Amino acid sequence: MLTLHYVSLSAQIQTANGEVVITNDGATILKHMAIMHPAARMLVELSQAQDVEAGDGTTSVVVIAGSLLGAAEKMLNKGMHPTIIAESFTKAASKAVEYLTEISTPVDLNDKESLLRAASTSLNSKIVSQYSNVLAPIAVNAVTRLVSANTTGKASGGSAAGPRSPATSAPGSPALKASRPTSANGAAAPGTSAANASGASAGNANASGPPAEEPVNVDLRDIRIVKKVGGTIEDTELVEGLVLEQNVVVGSGGPTRMEKAKIAVCQFQLSSPKPDMDNQIVVNDYRQMDKILKEERQYLLNMCKKIKKTGCNVLLLQKSILRDAVNELALHFLAKLKILVVKDVERDEIEFVCRTLNARPIADIEQFTEDKLAYADLVDEVQQSGAKVVKITGIKDMGKTVSVLCTGANSLVLEESERSLHDAIMIVKRAIKNSAVVAGGGAIEVSCESSSGPTIARLT
Repeated sequence: MLTLHYVSLSAQIQTANGEVVITNDGATILKHMAIMHPAARMLVELSQAQDVEAGDGTTSVVVIAGSLLGAAEKMLNKGMHPTIIAESFTKAASKAVEYLTEISTPVDLNDKESLLRAASTSLNSKIVSQYSNVLAPIAVNAVTRLVSANTTGKASGGSAAGPRSPATSAPGSPALKASRPTSANGAAAPGTSAANASGASAGNANASGPPAEEPVNVDLRDIRIVKKVGGTIEDTELVEGLVLEQNVVVGSGGPTRMEKAKIAVCQFQLSSPKPDMDNQIVVNDYRQMDKILKEERQYLLNMCKKIKKTGCNVLLLQKSILRDAVNELALHFLAKLKILVVKDVERDEIEFVCRTLNARPIADIEQFTEDKLAYADLVDEVQQSGAKVVKITGIKDMGKTVSVLCTGANSLVLEESERSLHDAIMIVKRAIKNSAVVAGGGAIEVSCESSSGPTIARLT
């Protein structure tokens, strides 16, 4: 297992804006470094590309690329043409991929043990390694649940399930839209190992035997990690439903728990209308002032009554950048009507929330109809070790998504825990997509050099 910090300790980095980051993740360390040299910046971009593609092994690719550049420099100094050096590297890479394919171990979707080992060993080089027994099962279950629900849906629709039987998913389990590209020979498409820095990493599918099932691609946008300061990493959990980091509005005495919920996702403001341009109105007569207040009160009351008329009892309000999404008077009316309110849902969260709840966002009060509502068994604000979150469970016709609640004692630990969990999820994704794993921790590089080194030397 490699790290960019000496004696494998974590690095404490102060960013340009004064924030402090504690990590031993190679991609994170390089991202926060002010690098000007073009070749060095190329290595930083290489590390970021590895993080996007495989999720781990970011340090390994930098070390290997640096060694290759050093070897190339020696050959250039001897007068060798750059084209010959590049062609030699390409031939060596092809031979290395062939060798990795031969020694890779096939992995099946039902083989949870191998997937758990891959995720656990990916976490062993992280700060949160002592919690690998908590985070590894979450990573495996998050990915396999999406794949299982997707393949089960295809099988029920009449399409062939392939030789690899998918794991059975529980009713209502979240699923995922997956693309299944096929290689030219019908077998699983080969690819490079997912992470050599971890103890087990995704590799190439074994070409021998009967044709394997087409690779399944997991869209990470269907896995949402909600970070909340409070508790410990051990309290991190995979939630059966949807988690919101925003709290329920209780200032007006509204409910914090709602059974048989009818949920609306609103993108309009429950407050008095304002003109596009700033205007000032001076009122000298108290009777006219009372009339304005009554008009505002009646306007908000009509809006709240129209919401209640549809049967809605839970409101999720998008955060507004122009003015408050809801004012105190509207909250008072909603509390009297026994409607639970969660406000300030971020704009970029709305799409995920709507896909999970199988609801349509409502942009105007005139479009507020019953057919746009989502249904769930329970909406509840829960508190775990000081962390308050809103959980929506028992969602009817739940979308193909997964929510993970990630907790930590402080923001530094929480950020590193989220990065480590993301890496583990990526490792499981690559293992399932390529249907094979190879040994990591530097073992595969040593084996490749000792077994294929002489052959590669002759080719180049």
